[in-house]
Amino acid sequence: MKKLLILCLFFPAVTFADRQTGYISGYVPTFDGEQEVFIFKLEDNVIDGCNTTGRYAIGSASATYNTIKTSVVAAFHGKAKVTVEYDGSCDVWSNSFDATRACFGTINC
Repeated sequence: MKKLLILCLFFPAVTFADRQTGYISGYVPTFDGEQEVFIFKLEDNVIDGCNTTGRYAIGSASATYNTIKTSVVAAFHGKAKVTVEYDGSCDVWSNSFDATRACFGTINC
């Protein structure tokens, strides 16, 4: 029990990302005045909470911005399935979930 308590003190919160798998139905590269923003949508996207449009967004301040942006564009044109992980917040674009990772093919996300 003491070990569990110690672990809880050092790791007080663990965030688990939600995910969705599907085909990219469209994307919009834009700029919000401070950073580049890449917004994209999967077919039958989840609409919940702050995400009123069913879209995902990632800003150029993210270390994975270029990788996700180019991979999503390739998946759209190649009609490949993608798994998107998101954290449920809409900090990058006020009506789109913040994308945290995108996975392609048969590899586990």
